[in-house]
Amino acid sequence: MKPITTLFLLLISFNLSAQNALNFDGTNDFVMTNFPGPTGNSTRTVEAMIKFTTLSSSQKVILDWGDMAVGNRFTLNIINGIPRIEVGGFGVSAPSALSAGGWHHIAGVYESTGNILKLYVNGSLANSGIPTVTVATSALNNIMIGRRNDSINYFQGSIDEVRIWSDERTSTEIANYKNVELCLPAPNLEAYYRFNEGAAGGNNAGITSLPDLSTLSNNGTLNGFALTGITSNWVTGINSLFTQSATICKGTPFIFGTQTITTGGVYLETFITTLGCDSTVQLTLTLDSVNTTVFQSSNSLISQQLSATYQWVDCNNNYAALPGQTSGSFTAMANGSYAAIITKGNCTDTTACFSITTIGIHENNLDAQFTLAPNPSTTSCLITAPTGKNALYTLYDLQGRIVQSKTFNTSENINTSALNPGLYFVEVINNGSVAIQKLMIQ
Repeated sequence: MKPITTLFLLLISFNLSAQNALNFDGTNDFVMTNFPGPTGNSTRTVEAMIKFTTLSSSQKVILDWGDMAVGNRFTLNIINGIPRIEVGGFGVSAPSALSAGGWHHIAGVYESTGNILKLYVNGSLANSGIPTVTVATSALNNIMIGRRNDSINYFQGSIDEVRIWSDERTSTEIANYKNVELCLPAPNLEAYYRFNEGAAGGNNAGITSLPDLSTLSNNGTLNGFALTGITSNWVTGINSLFTQSATICKGTPFIFGTQTITTGGVYLETFITTLGCDSTVQLTLTLDSVNTTVFQSSNSLISQQLSATYQWVDCNNNYAALPGQTSGSFTAMANGSYAAIITKGNCTDTTACFSITTIGIHENNLDAQFTLAPNPSTTSCLITAPTGKNALYTLYDLQGRIVQSKTFNTSENINTSALNPGLYFVEVINNGSVAIQKLMIQ
């Protein structure tokens, strides 16, 4: 019985399914929430996935709350494609601009104990700084997505996966969860907007609420959106998958969730995590097979599987192992039916049985007397058969095609300079006896 391989995913803490996002036209689109956000100098983390197609020298606001007095505003934005976090009168910018047309993750952190701002871009710390103003974010205006609190600097592009935390997310947490949906509930999460509403690019008239999936239900209301077409509407968001890869032996069943797989390919499966969330997993399954092809010439059998272990067996004796026959080739001393059990890595397979019927009174120890040197060979190889007289050598490639054939007495030089590198077989027939050896050409 072949083993069954099973993939278990027990502790996946996020959901990875197709997502929607919200596209903002840069003119009058924004989302107003009923959440004042973390205020005063409290520690906080804000995150968002964004995508834009054009650069602008004006500030394009992703998130904003508070008011315009010095130190009273908290803003996540981009200018000329450069991400920036501001507290009103002081800000920290990334050292370089983002590329247009793709999704990017931006995270801003304010850590009150050290009085430090940190800016993360695509999961890595991009910059940090100590504010030169007193951080005192006000509760005058609730959190706005896509606009500043004084009704200017509208965002142009798409926004997805907005999260607001009441703690400092670590660099590891930001990197690990930057482009996946969170599995809820999550401690210290005060607002979470997945944007998975409506039909991407469809007619979404009336779908004007942005649900907050945290336990606080700080929902948002859409303002100014056309809600039809590919702009100013619900659109396709990030679409990431948790990926796994595995290798199995040919013919071995692989259990992947509800699927039993026996062929290589790419497969999708939805798992339920220990927290009760769905997680979509993409599996790339590769088959590792054993080459069971055998080259036969008279009473000699040669496996064409390289770099493996071998055991030749007697098919007529319930596949009993033949003592000492553990090389890649086998020369039968008696008529019968023979096969090889071949193991490569973790995979084992058995060749077909091959009948030997040519053994008679002419057999001798030709195999022991027949030599090839040098082996491996580059330009030439000397074949020697001391008892050979009117012997015939034949050089075969791996497909069993004749490459060279010539009669000789005692020895003969085989010219290999024009042959492609690889494994070949040399067969010698002399006085009714047959022997085969491998020849490696480099």
